[in-house]
Amino acid sequence: MYSLFFSRCLGRSQFAVLLVLLLAPSLAFGQLSDSQRSALLSATLSAKYSLDAATLPSRERAREAFLRDARSTQSFFRTNTSTSNGEAWLDYLDLNELLEAVNDDESVATQGKLAVALHERLIGIAPGLELRTLVQLRRSVSELVASLRYSDAEKSISQLERQLDAFEKRLSEFESIPTADDIASLGAVISALKESKQAPSAVATIRSVFDEPNAVITLNGSLVQQSINRAVNQSQPVSNCILGTRLIGMASLNGNVTATLQPSIGAALLSVSLQARFNATNRGYNGPVVLNTTGTGDIFATRNLLLNESGVTMQPAYVQVQLASKIDSIEHRLKIVRRIAQKKAAEQKPQADRIATEKLKDEICEQFVRETSQSSSMQVGDPLAKIRPWLGRLDLVEPTRLWGSTHNAIFIQSSMRRDDQLGSLVPAPPVSGAYEIAVQIHETLIDNALTPMLAGRTVNQSQIEPLLSLTGNKPEAAPKRTSSDPLALGDETKEAEPAFEIDFARSRPVIFEARDGVLRVGVRGTRFAQGRRELSRAMEITTTYTPARDSSGNYLLLRDSEVDVEFPGRGRLTIQQSAIKTAIQKSFAEVFPQVLADQPILVPAETPLDAIRGKSLRPSQITTKDGWLTIGVR
Repeated sequence: MYSLFFSRCLGRSQFAVLLVLLLAPSLAFGQLSDSQRSALLSATLSAKYSLDAATLPSRERAREAFLRDARSTQSFFRTNTSTSNGEAWLDYLDLNELLEAVNDDESVATQGKLAVALHERLIGIAPGLELRTLVQLRRSVSELVASLRYSDAEKSISQLERQLDAFEKRLSEFESIPTADDIASLGAVISALKESKQAPSAVATIRSVFDEPNAVITLNGSLVQQSINRAVNQSQPVSNCILGTRLIGMASLNGNVTATLQPSIGAALLSVSLQARFNATNRGYNGPVVLNTTGTGDIFATRNLLLNESGVTMQPAYVQVQLASKIDSIEHRLKIVRRIAQKKAAEQKPQADRIATEKLKDEICEQFVRETSQSSSMQVGDPLAKIRPWLGRLDLVEPTRLWGSTHNAIFIQSSMRRDDQLGSLVPAPPVSGAYEIAVQIHETLIDNALTPMLAGRTVNQSQIEPLLSLTGNKPEAAPKRTSSDPLALGDETKEAEPAFEIDFARSRPVIFEARDGVLRVGVRGTRFAQGRRELSRAMEITTTYTPARDSSGNYLLLRDSEVDVEFPGRGRLTIQQSAIKTAIQKSFAEVFPQVLADQPILVPAETPLDAIRGKSLRPSQITTKDGWLTIGVR
């Protein structure tokens, strides 16, 4: 449900990845190699044998941090906003009950339940949850939850051993291309190790195997070239003086300015070049003698531009001029004077040609630098400026960005993952065919982005739509809070009765699988309720989309199946449960649209690229392969 949001937000590997994409056999693409499988197994065994109860989270330190940050938060809202808004925030956060439980050292179960509930309230889409004081409180609450979860050292170590044993067995059954569930099981292992402060080197090894970016944006190089390439046809008067001879005439420059992309990592590298022919016809005046001359030459100028989100960095220009001149005639009424002038002109011609060449070179360089430097004022801007508050509200890390270029395209590789999350096993597949901009999203990006917010949460049908409507640093109006609505938004005084509600599962609450030409999406839940009917059972609610073309030849994703509801595990459904299954199918048939990616993308008028400014772009290709959804538009 958030794929649209993250495709808009987009917007790290070495350059060798690009060579792999071009040279590696297609049958090997996306597979887990024997060396990678061995590294995962070794890391798992290393983690199991290095478990240490002494490094488990300290309840005392977590307690002190929470008490400090909770009191700091109370003080913040009492002094940095209006009395009514501060009270509304403190009422929403409801810190007192947990503060009392921690101060009174109540049972682990009581403190844990209250801490988890507070942590859930600190993650949402309400403006203000990104405030630094709330982000810090969220961190200390996370530490408190972890310290409570692992408070029984002996039991905790035993549980971790069993989890590692189970994963070791599962690892031996991994397919050559791991399934999304395989990757999720591995993610659960490193999440548990990270939370329990165990085996940091093993966690690092596992993450290094799944270390590829999980989002890539590619800009076709032809767009850049269309915006820069142009013909040059200039004529201008000449007024010059060389070795005492004043030259008056006309000069012309005819050629082309072209842009060429070069392989680069860290910034896109663009070479802008001028290749032109120079022609000049002059009359030279030296005392009573007049010389009629013509000059021709070849001019080549080039300058490299480095482009990333900081803007354009210009490198020095290089200019090369080859100039040849000819004296066509000498005018004077006396023949002897003409002979003397011709002899002297022949003697001075090599020096005059050198001076003329240097002057022309300096003039061309000055003009070329001036025109290309106009690009340096272009600012790409901060690509995360609009979404950074959302990252803070949703407990997401800021994605890494790596700019680069090949001979044919500019790309931005991005990774969104916390220290306890995984990236992609394989790089994004090469984008082929006709496209102007391509966006590629890996399964791990969706999982990393949505699991922290939705895992274990209760969401009703009326809340799913606002969650798709994701839009500074001061206390905003506090969100309203009800016992059944942890994600409610502020300013609503009365919430409509929900059509249904679902408890999301803690592992992979949102299903997003892009494989073998099919996009499978859905949710995993542990409880579904509608009116008086309720089913508390693990469930998987999914549907599938396949790429298709509309009547205009544009691509879209067409839902090709009914909503499928599965109940993992054994046991047949009762008649009442079967009726609820039917209700689930009907309800989610309304949630899952029949068509995805069918709306045009309007390029903003302020975009620096003339070739696409103001254009309406539609998908020209959609593919799903090895966990990657690729959408190319033009």
